Amino acid sequence: MFPLDLNFSAFLLFVLQMATRGDNTSVDKLVRDIYGGDYEKYCLSGELVASCFGKLSSMPNPRSCCREDDLALAVLRMVTLSIALLAVSLAKLHRCTDSVFFMGGFLRYNPIAHRCSAEFCKVQSVSAKFLKHSDFLGAIGALRLF
Repeated sequence: MFPLDLNFSAFLLFVLQMATRGDNTSVDKLVRDIYGGDYEKYCLSGELVASCFGKLSSMPNPRSCCREDDLALAVLRMVTLSIALLAVSLAKLHRCTDSVFFMGGFLRYNPIAHRCSAEFCKVQSVSAKFLKHSDFLGAIGALRLF
C-alpha cells in the first residue's frame, strides 16, 4: 500500500523500489503469449510487450492475480515506452534517424526506464543517448521560447 504522507520525490523513489521487485509479464501480454514464441515473420521477439496490462482483461479477478510490485513495474514500463515511442517518432519525422537523446530527472535515477528506453530504441534501429546532469535542460529550453 502507498504511504499517503510522501512528497513527490519520495513517492517516486517508493514506486521505483516497488518496480524493482515487480514482474510486468504477469500483467502485460507479450508477443509469446499470443504466438507461442517469437513472431519471426515480422522479426518480433517473444519478450516484446504486445499489450500493456493485456493479461488483466482475461483474469477472473485481477486484484488477486497480481501484486502491487508487478503493477508498479508495468506502469513504469508503459510510461517509458510511450516516451520512447514519441521521441523516436519525432526524431524520424525530423529526419534524425541515427540517435535519439534522452534527458531529465525521470531517467537520471531510474535504471528501469533507462534500460526500457534503450531497448525500445534498439528495436527501432536507433541509438539511444542519455545526457548526464541534464535535469534542468528542459527548463532552459522552455526559457528560450520567451
